[in-house]
Amino acid sequence: MQHERSPLVTRAVPHDAALVIGAGIAGMRAAIDLADAGVQVHLIERTPTLGGKMDHLDTTFPTQNCTLCRSTSAHGVGCPRPSIAPYFLEHLQRPEIHVHTLTELVALDGEAGAFTATVRHHPRYVDVSRCTACGDCRSVCPVELPDDYNAGLTRRRAIDRPSPQAIPRAYVLSPTPICTSCRRCVEICPTQAIDLSRQPHDEALAVGAVIVASGYRVHDADEDAELGHGRFANVMTGLELERLLSGPGPTCGQLRRPSDGREPKRVAFLQCVGSRDQKHAYCSSVCCMYALKEAMLVQDRLPAARCEVFLMDMRTFNKGHIDTLERARGKYGVTLTHCRVSGLKEDPASRDVLVRYVGDDGTLQEKPFDLVILSTGLEPAAGAAELFHKLGVEANPYGFCAVDRLAPWRTSRPGIFACGAAVEPQDIPESVTQAAAAAAAAAQMLGGARRPATEPALPPERDVAAEAPRIGVFVCHCGTEIDAALDVPGLVRAAHNLSGVAYATDLPYACLPSGREAIVEAVRAHRLNRVVVAACTPRAYEGFFRAAARQGGLNPYLVEMANIREQVAWPHAGNPVAQAKAEAAIRAAVARAGLLRPLQAAQRAIEQTALVVGGGVAGMAAALSLAKRGVAVTLVERAGELGGHARGLAWTADGADVRTFLGRLTADVSQHPAIEVLLQSTPTRFEGEPGNWVVRIAQGGSADAVERRAGAIVLATGGREYRGHEYLLGQHPQVITQRDLERSLDGPAIPSAKRTVMIQCVAPDGRCSRVCCTQALTNARRLRALAPGSSVHILYQDIRTYGFDEALYTAARQEGILFDRYEPAHPPRVERDGAGLKVRLPDLAMGGEMVLPADLVVLSTAILPSEGTAELATGLGVPLTAEGYLAEAHPKLRPVEALVESVFLCGLAHYPKHLDESIAQAEAAAGKAAAYLAQGVRWGTPAIAVVDAAKCVGCLTCVRLCPYDVPRIDRALTGNGGIIGAARIDPTRCQGCGVCASECPAKAIQLEHYRDVQVLAAVAGALSI
Repeated sequence: MQHERSPLVTRAVPHDAALVIGAGIAGMRAAIDLADAGVQVHLIERTPTLGGKMDHLDTTFPTQNCTLCRSTSAHGVGCPRPSIAPYFLEHLQRPEIHVHTLTELVALDGEAGAFTATVRHHPRYVDVSRCTACGDCRSVCPVELPDDYNAGLTRRRAIDRPSPQAIPRAYVLSPTPICTSCRRCVEICPTQAIDLSRQPHDEALAVGAVIVASGYRVHDADEDAELGHGRFANVMTGLELERLLSGPGPTCGQLRRPSDGREPKRVAFLQCVGSRDQKHAYCSSVCCMYALKEAMLVQDRLPAARCEVFLMDMRTFNKGHIDTLERARGKYGVTLTHCRVSGLKEDPASRDVLVRYVGDDGTLQEKPFDLVILSTGLEPAAGAAELFHKLGVEANPYGFCAVDRLAPWRTSRPGIFACGAAVEPQDIPESVTQAAAAAAAAAQMLGGARRPATEPALPPERDVAAEAPRIGVFVCHCGTEIDAALDVPGLVRAAHNLSGVAYATDLPYACLPSGREAIVEAVRAHRLNRVVVAACTPRAYEGFFRAAARQGGLNPYLVEMANIREQVAWPHAGNPVAQAKAEAAIRAAVARAGLLRPLQAAQRAIEQTALVVGGGVAGMAAALSLAKRGVAVTLVERAGELGGHARGLAWTADGADVRTFLGRLTADVSQHPAIEVLLQSTPTRFEGEPGNWVVRIAQGGSADAVERRAGAIVLATGGREYRGHEYLLGQHPQVITQRDLERSLDGPAIPSAKRTVMIQCVAPDGRCSRVCCTQALTNARRLRALAPGSSVHILYQDIRTYGFDEALYTAARQEGILFDRYEPAHPPRVERDGAGLKVRLPDLAMGGEMVLPADLVVLSTAILPSEGTAELATGLGVPLTAEGYLAEAHPKLRPVEALVESVFLCGLAHYPKHLDESIAQAEAAAGKAAAYLAQGVRWGTPAIAVVDAAKCVGCLTCVRLCPYDVPRIDRALTGNGGIIGAARIDPTRCQGCGVCASECPAKAIQLEHYRDVQVLAAVAGALSI
């Protein structure tokens, strides 16, 4: 289906807009954060849908939470398993975000602040505004194609939805030669949404900044012919297994062997397929954890199955990863075998896969497995090199976008930023954080000032409080989805006879613009003051119909929905009870609608200053970023000087001069007029509420204290080195830590040791501090360079040089640094040996015991939370992890926000991380804090809990049970029986979860929009009583 390209279209857009390339998790996060900063955003995506690779995942580690939910952006309020769904649907409520799917960049001209981006829109052939996703077109399409969403394991039609939860919801046509003559989809489409004559066209966009979030591609396992993918039926990739384990997947979550349909009992995972090899000299960072996740999912589905992971190193380096590893090995019995498998064979009779490997004892072994999973790595996205060339930015030696190590969102071309897996293979939290940092930097470059969103003019809201109910009922046919199972005109007639109903009609498609226009017109023409829509699930379209009511002059909370599609038409098609059930659903909705009340969200002004706690690199970077946006900042540091943990660092692993960077950053912070620096100071008390904090700060250990007000707080309290007594540390002068060694390597007294032994993973509780392996390899190489004849022996559990730091590991081995692994249950022992030392450990390769003489023993010790972190967290109500780090709102999707509104986290206070990662998180936290302050006011949710003080007995049930710590006993109120004090719920903080209302023994609390009388009316209406 070839067409001539149409002429260039130029859109008149101000240069203070931004272009985001790629609509995966990083691109969506960047777009939303830019919109929060008041920036107009063009989000372009080469595929037909948003979500990127995360759209294909069933669950995410380490929480095993579901990834996707067919829900609105309100999903997560009161739900313990928030998903990516808010990212998918956020653009529907954000007029600043213009989404262009099936669109790619053609050229970028101009300079920072004044770019012209030429983009090419490829036809979808289906009008998104008219498609209702009814599926009629798919039902008549004769062409089948491989289904990319299910990793090619199933087939789809040429016209289909890309995935069950695809956004946009519309179908898309992948044209084939037969489509031009077939045209069945065109003929059957009930809304005339399909146009096969659509052509590609170019458009010029004026933008001031560009963010590259082009993502990655999964390594093609067929390139590793020795592993049998594509030849052996029972060898599949991790992504293929993910789709099989998924409920919407090809087998509805049931795991079966492809060869014979049997449940697998023995499952092997082979790591580093397309990573850490001669073609890919880097670690893909996520494969170890997704293998553990999938192994546990396999055993959840099939308790009799046994999983074995073949690996070189288990790289569980992130927050919560060690717990996942221990759970996999302990609860699930997942076996870890340290060996890289070089080839597989198939038993032709059983179709089992034979894995031959070298065991820990050095012997060659062979095991049969029912199923073998290849943990494939991450590569630069398809077309990445061409994209970088068009953008004029440099690529690194691995083909990813090159960025500044100490500003890891900044590319080689001013005005162009990068984030996510476009920069380096990385997990979702790092991608989200880097995207937020890139958005913050781009927004700052574009002016930083928040511009009001462009919203349609709305009529004044009618006051209907004194009016008797005049309810309009709108019954949707939903094409044939409802119409085929129910008598829609009969439902309309039944609705006409209900009390309070002033108007009833049917709509072909209530969710189309024509449906909304009909509702708006009816509200105005018939003076309706309540709206009932009988259609599909309110989770999908309640916001749409509320907006229609508001356009008609009604409060949006005067809308009620009856779900007659998912709850009636679909499950009861052909059943004579369907009509009666639909009528009952409409009766319930009408009865409840008659008692609905207009609701307004409470608001409160936000204090326009910020407090940053911690004066290390993360704290200073956050403070400086906020100050550059015009925010007045108070920076509080416990020590007598700025710099924190970084004062002990000289160089990064790739040679960046930390001291020069730190000196420049310290000077910029100290000299900035918008930053007040308080040294030897500690916050001792937090009063007020989110957006309006009053903080008492003790200074210099004296009794004197100052108070500062803040609308937002950034916690960057840093970390401290663990110095226990293991391995004679503190008892022998030749036992030191890596930080001690780094200081000496950068000083005049260079260690003269000829034989150095380094011991990794020295921690009080088995935690991984993420940076220790990289630090050890960097110091070992520098030590060898300064003393060429010396030997360095590193004893480790797993070398966790993830991402591009794998190059350090390779270089260290090539330079003669020796490595030996030990098991956590049998750690090394350090003993005195005359004036020197010797280190004993089990020899895992040869058996017996290994004894290493040492002139110097260097310990890689853990990074612990800084002193005072627990007290600070308690004062603010911020939870801590089991290890004592500050807990984020969500480990994947909200890694820089605390659970307490207006509080943000960054740096080592959140979890140990490299310097560049701390800087990125600081920039992200500052950007989010600035956007929060720029709102000007805090808005609550209208559907909140309210207290009738006259009924409150002060029992504290609500105070104890609220998951958001909102209710308080207010002594200024009078409770039941004249008692002093009654519960008060802050309307700007209440999340509307309803826990307090459901548990209050005195029935003193009601949840707005779900008051008892409203719920009971719906029940009575449904039962006709």
